Amino acid sequence: MSEKKILLEPDKFCHIFNRGINSMDIFFENDNYEHFRRLYDKYIGSIADTYAKAINKRFGRTGALLESNFHRKPIEDIEYFKNVVIYIHNNPVHHRICKQPIDYPWSSYLSCMSLKSTKLKRDKVIGWFDNKANFKLLNNDESFDFAKINNFLFIGKKLKNL
Repeated sequence: MSEKKILLEPDKFCHIFNRGINSMDIFFENDNYEHFRRLYDKYIGSIADTYAKAINKRFGRTGALLESNFHRKPIEDIEYFKNVVIYIHNNPVHHRICKQPIDYPWSSYLSCMSLKSTKLKRDKVIGWFDNKANFKLLNNDESFDFAKINNFLFIGKKLKNL
């Protein structure tokens, strides 16, 4: 049975996600990430095919890069939003790509912590965590229960407030 497609709407948030084929990384170097972001800004709908073609050409490979189409899950309340942010920032830590969220160069965590110009609505995101100190604390909590949040995000089990 096909998944019900969630439409993107102005001023609404969606958790848009996918995974590399065989769970592999899809960014091999910084230029790959930058190319992905440019494509995302320009072609959100066809980004997967366009990016896979560019990677395949550059690295002499063939076939799919992502396991499936992008999935979208509407973010309808603040607790879900906060959990999505923490999940995204800790995903590379969980998969042992880096030791802390700040070490992963392709995450919005750096944009939130930086003072550099960004398209990210940094003040709004930080505000949902009350302040920058609390944002940093919750995103770097070593007792972070990745499996519990993963279940909440992808299986729909209830999650207690942070």
